[in-house]
Amino acid sequence: MKWGRITFANRAIERSFFNAGDTAQVFAVDIIYKEMQIHQDDIINIPIDEIRTYHGEKVILPIAGYFQYESRNPVFPASDDIIPVFLSLHCTARQYLKHKNFWKEFEPIGCRDESTMLAMRKNGCEAYLLGCITSLFPRRAFVPDTPHAFLVDVHPKAVHYIPEDIMQSAEYATQDIPIDKNLPRQEIADIIQEKTKNIYARYYNEATLIITSRLHVAVPCMAMGIPVIVVKDGFDKRFGWLEKFLPLYTPDQYDAVNWNPEPVELEEHKERLLHNAVSLLNRNACKHDLEYLHHFLMDRTKKELHTSFLVSGYQWLAQYSPQLAAFIRYKVLKPFSISARTDCKK
Repeated sequence: MKWGRITFANRAIERSFFNAGDTAQVFAVDIIYKEMQIHQDDIINIPIDEIRTYHGEKVILPIAGYFQYESRNPVFPASDDIIPVFLSLHCTARQYLKHKNFWKEFEPIGCRDESTMLAMRKNGCEAYLLGCITSLFPRRAFVPDTPHAFLVDVHPKAVHYIPEDIMQSAEYATQDIPIDKNLPRQEIADIIQEKTKNIYARYYNEATLIITSRLHVAVPCMAMGIPVIVVKDGFDKRFGWLEKFLPLYTPDQYDAVNWNPEPVELEEHKERLLHNAVSLLNRNACKHDLEYLHHFLMDRTKKELHTSFLVSGYQWLAQYSPQLAAFIRYKVLKPFSISARTDCKK
């Protein structure tokens, strides 16, 4: 029996860029494996588009991330040689949900967000809201001496409200990293791993403030003890659970943003999340512990969340033509939806 890690090189090749947030969730799996003292020789990588077709030694595969249906490369149901363990799943596609026997076989389902949890429960599955496993990123024990704010995929509307003293140390950045898809696949996989490590290492070592619209910037940086501000034109339901820890600022609230937030104290939550993740992987999950974490995240003041027309359109197109959807997102929509000054310093 082996333990698995999901990799994203094939998806990056298809889209000509990768989202560092995908690999951040793999790093969180590594944190769980370290806690379980799993030896590196017992871990194998499973490309995301081979979860359904993998054939080989049995693999226990932690599932964490956003699983959007793609007609050419469906992921679920998983191969018979894979034992999926759902730690932090976002999946609401009817094309996947229709496989009810698959979900029932591998319940309980740990869900990243309420929309997935409700869809799974409607499907007759035991499902719990657990949030994102990137909450497990380690907290740093220092604060950088030099002010340095990272503005990661921030809409220009929000930038206008940021105080000048913050902008003097601000650096624009993005989570979408272009790659040369003509490189060998393993080299692309290595590049993705290395560049993602470098991105989060810079946040860890340099950031005194993070301002972002991206879930997998906000959550890992919050876990690392960095003050975080989340600003976005509109939040879809993937973000809902994050309200337990951070305000979700929309344009009508930009004039009321707290631009000097404190780091979030997350260590007790991390302990509970790590305990549940390990228990799920060992197939001895405690219902009481899952329910405790579920109710903790559900017990919050809830903002009205909805998926915008543009995002809905992108998600629909990505099911049938991921390359075209990626082109529209990266080349057409992105310059208008976030700061076009990405990777420059003010």
